[in-house]
Amino acid sequence: MNGRPIAIETGGLSRSFDGRPVVRDLDLAVFEGEWYIFLGHNGAGKTTTIKMLLGLLRPTRGSGQVLGLDIRRQRTQIHAVTGYMPENLSPYEYLTGFEYLEFIGDMHRLGQRQSRRRIQELLELLELEAQARELIKGYSLGMKKKLGFAAALLHRPQVLFLDEPTADLDPKAAGLVRKLIRGLCDRGTTVFMTTHILSQAEHLCDKVGILHEGRLIVQEAPSSLSARHGGAALEQVFLQLTGEVEEDRVRRFLG
Repeated sequence: MNGRPIAIETGGLSRSFDGRPVVRDLDLAVFEGEWYIFLGHNGAGKTTTIKMLLGLLRPTRGSGQVLGLDIRRQRTQIHAVTGYMPENLSPYEYLTGFEYLEFIGDMHRLGQRQSRRRIQELLELLELEAQARELIKGYSLGMKKKLGFAAALLHRPQVLFLDEPTADLDPKAAGLVRKLIRGLCDRGTTVFMTTHILSQAEHLCDKVGILHEGRLIVQEAPSSLSARHGGAALEQVFLQLTGEVEEDRVRRFLG
C-alpha cells in the first residue's frame, strides 16, 4: 500500500456521551484501495467511529478527513463519494425493494435511466430479482442485508463503510459479498468494515485496526501482527490484547 494516497485519516479523534469517553484519541490511516477491518468488542466504539467519519456524529475533539474532505465541515460532499451500510438497517418497510433503491438513486441524483440500469445489475448480482417487487416488510434479515449492500453500492462510491455486512447472510451470500469487496478494493475502492468474524479479517483484508475501550491499540497487516505474536491466529492475538475469556466465571455458573 506504500505510495498510495491516504483515503481516511484522523488525528486525536474523540467522542464522549454525557461525559463518558467512547472513542479516545484515534489516529487512523487507511490508504486508497485498502480493505481495512476494524475490530473490537461490543461497545468498543467502532460504530461511533464510522458515524463520525461520515459526519453523522460530531467529534468531541480531534480531526478527520475522508478523501481530503473534512468530517466536520464537508458532510454533504463526503456522502456523495461514500457508501454506508449500517449494522441495523431500517429501510422503509412499505416500499418494495426496487422502490427503495430508486429512492436511494434519487438521493444521489442519479438519472432515472442510469439508476434503473444500476439497480437491475445489483439485484441480479445479489439474487434479489425475485423479491424486488415485494414489500420490504416481508424480507428476511438476510434479504434486508443484501438490499442495504445494494443501496451502499448504487452510486459507485469511492469509499465504502460497512458495519457487520455479512451478519445474517447465508454462507453463499456472505462469500459473494467477500469476493465483491476484494474485487472492489483491487479496482481502487477503499473499504472500512467492522466484523466479529475474525477468520474473515485474518485471511482477506489488507490491514486490521483493533479498538479496545475506545483506543486504537493495533493497526497493521494481519500477517505481520501474527508474526509478532509467534504465528498465533488473529483470534488468539485479539483475545490476548483485549481480554481472555474468563473461564473461572463460566465454571462457577455451571457449578
